[in-house]
Amino acid sequence: MVPHNSSQNVTQYLHGESGAAKWLRSLPVFPDSIERYGDDPRQFIEWYGAVDAKPVCFLHGGRFLTSNSISTTRPAARALAQAGYRVALPEFRLEPGRPELAASDSLDFAHHEVLKDAVWIGHDAGGTFALNVVLAPELDPVAAILLAPIVDLARDMREDPEYDEGHTSRWIGGSPEELPDRYALYDPIFNYYQLGHAKYQAKELSVDIIHGTADEMVPVERSRDLRSEPFNLAIVEGANHIDLIRPDRDAWVYLLGALASVAL
Repeated sequence: MVPHNSSQNVTQYLHGESGAAKWLRSLPVFPDSIERYGDDPRQFIEWYGAVDAKPVCFLHGGRFLTSNSISTTRPAARALAQAGYRVALPEFRLEPGRPELAASDSLDFAHHEVLKDAVWIGHDAGGTFALNVVLAPELDPVAAILLAPIVDLARDMREDPEYDEGHTSRWIGGSPEELPDRYALYDPIFNYYQLGHAKYQAKELSVDIIHGTADEMVPVERSRDLRSEPFNLAIVEGANHIDLIRPDRDAWVYLLGALASVAL
């Protein structure tokens, strides 16, 4: 599964963010079953683990791109299943200029009979949807674990070198100045401030954020800047963006620990 090149190339393949993602996608990991939840080919859930285990809904990343990001997350889903969880790994409709599609899909997951009491895990853009589900006042989910998440869409757009041509802007369909109503609907940090600290505590919500200091895709400072909020923040020294979803890396222990503390 690892290319037979020089040791330097092998190291880059396994440890660089892009190379590590490709390596994870190359692993022969298959779900125990697949469930369709809509008519679109992208609307399916891969299931891993025993049906009577504690449910976890794992939303993959990919910077809001319609790519094969779900395959990058399959090894993590299988590892969590082996750790004793019932893991839902959904695919959803990511389409430029139509953020309502993925948002609607994530709400469908929250109403799924198996996932009503699930712990929500979101990596990268998956953290956007996971946090929005937990913050939604009409929904029951109370716990989210966010791995190097994008929780401030406006900031993500501003800090993107491509600015209004970047991933977030293309997914939303424009900038906050152009489409303030869309950002008000889909930006997790805006939704958190709308909910307010008091209601957040009254609902007994739990949000863990795990972020690596060597992340080259979503800078760790974005999570550090949330230290004054009632989130549980863990900074992993030396971990990059992909290390957080690699069961063979030290950063994986942080996810298992956070999950064990909320999956009661």
